[in-house]
Amino acid sequence: GKIMIFQEVPLNVVLTIYSEDIDEDYIYGKIVMRNEEEVFIAQINDKGENDGYLYLQWEGIYRIDYESSYEERIERLYQAKNQYHEELMFPKKEDTLLKNLLNWAFCEKKIVSIYFADSDMEVEGYLKNAQGSQIAQVGVYEAVFEAGNSFVDVTKAQYIHVDSKRARDAEIVLRYKENEQ
Repeated sequence: GKIMIFQEVPLNVVLTIYSEDIDEDYIYGKIVMRNEEEVFIAQINDKGENDGYLYLQWEGIYRIDYESSYEERIERLYQAKNQYHEELMFPKKEDTLLKNLLNWAFCEKKIVSIYFADSDMEVEGYLKNAQGSQIAQVGVYEAVFEAGNSFVDVTKAQYIHVDSKRARDAEIVLRYKENEQ
């Protein structure tokens, strides 16, 4: 499969990753874990800031750039701004990367954005169980607790973004609102 093409791609260095499964033309990040089908990327935005973790399937990835001035710039900004990604602690190594990520996001109470191919809306919020099949919705753009809930089939997700910069910013606003009351 695809992993054969990309198995030489170095881990833990800044890459530019192109995938059919994401809205953007490309994203920056470091591959932190991978297996035959799946890949986890410690995503970094174009300002060199921690943009959470992105879960993708190799299937959609068609190009990966590295060691250009773009990646070097992102790496420098990331370091200069003292950015870091929380370490992913996965107790069950035998599980799929997806199961491990969802379990981590649930235990650490991270906002998760799940994107499905035929929908132009992400489902965003806190996981209500470690399997990721239920979500308590959060309006990340408006920084409001939607109070709605969703059942989702995460196996059909095109991508999953955990603890994005936008989500963390929303949490700051939500906490601020809570303290005002």
